[in-house]
Amino acid sequence: MENVARSPKPKPSNLKTICAAILGSVVFILLISSNFLYTKWEERHDIAFDKELWNQGRKEKIYSATALSIDAPRIKMYRSLIDQGLLISKTKQEITELLGEPENFPFRSPWDFNYWLGLQRGMMKMDSAWLGIRFDAGGRAVETKLLQD
Repeated sequence: MENVARSPKPKPSNLKTICAAILGSVVFILLISSNFLYTKWEERHDIAFDKELWNQGRKEKIYSATALSIDAPRIKMYRSLIDQGLLISKTKQEITELLGEPENFPFRSPWDFNYWLGLQRGMMKMDSAWLGIRFDAGGRAVETKLLQD
């Protein structure tokens, strides 16, 4: 008879640790995936920019039902502002006439104008989303970006 070297059976405590690590990884991946899918679902309900509706979502109305709800208007309109090019090459005055006074946060450098959009997209709405606008030396918008705090 041949002597076949067999690897020792894992101890029960090691097996529990391995199973817990695998289960934790699966749960983590499921949470991340579901948040991603939920965010994509929310984006399917974006709307075209509407100046009057935009102004209903101002930051001073942060505790209003409109600003905090899943139907917060600004978070649903920012993509239309960017995609339609409504901001690029506009002056600060033109943007202020269109969007109102910016709600600037001092930590938002190099973004010259910041507009509060509402709570971030996704299942766990802990942070705020902001539309950041950067201007060139001539005072014209050259870049826009979605920011989160």
